Amino acid sequence: MSKEKLSPAELQLLISHYQRKEKKAGKKIVALEKKQAKMRSKIEKLFALQNESEAETDKPSVEAAKVAESKPVVEKPVVTEAPKMVAEVKPAKKTEPVKNEAPAAAPEKEEKKEHVSLIKSKSTVSPSGVKRPTTPGQWNDYVISVITKNDRPTLTRELYEAALNDFSFSEEEMLMEERSIAKSLNVLSAKTGDLQKFKEGKMRGFYYCLPQWFYASGEMKKMYYKRIPRNTEE
Repeated sequence: MSKEKLSPAELQLLISHYQRKEKKAGKKIVALEKKQAKMRSKIEKLFALQNESEAETDKPSVEAAKVAESKPVVEKPVVTEAPKMVAEVKPAKKTEPVKNEAPAAAPEKEEKKEHVSLIKSKSTVSPSGVKRPTTPGQWNDYVISVITKNDRPTLTRELYEAALNDFSFSEEEMLMEERSIAKSLNVLSAKTGDLQKFKEGKMRGFYYCLPQWFYASGEMKKMYYKRIPRNTEE
């Protein structure tokens, strides 16, 4: 499977995205390390208390043994008596009281996990009720529809702005969807031929155009060339 080539502007966008994610991950690691240090301190204190408790419980038994050793042993005189005939009485069975078993302790609630990133499923519908693209094919269709509606060469940034307005993406959602749009532009222009790139001067990115806006020679038709918004060049 060949790697998709992205433009410098698209690569810079992805680099900025992952740099922000790296910074957030660093903050999470610092917070978790602090929490780990607190838990370690608590465990050490509990071990110290346990050792003190065991030392205190061992003292009475040692002292009792010392007292027993110090007392002299007094021998009792042996009394010889005639054996008495005593009927053997079997001891009654002791009835042990039924112990009421204490109910099992409820499991302790787990502590809330801080700074854990949850993978949320993408919302397929915008807050205003508009169905959002979720597959590469749907994004391809959306990109072509925006360029067709503009009826002029369109920049990547303009496609991002159109998606943000049409589908009401949040900032975090839009970071992921910008990558989807960049992939669609690459596929449509480099693989399927549904779009053509156009660049002029020293601009960093490209204008994306429909193939029918060009002559067979590859030159853009004047009516579409004149529609390029010069103040929005990347």
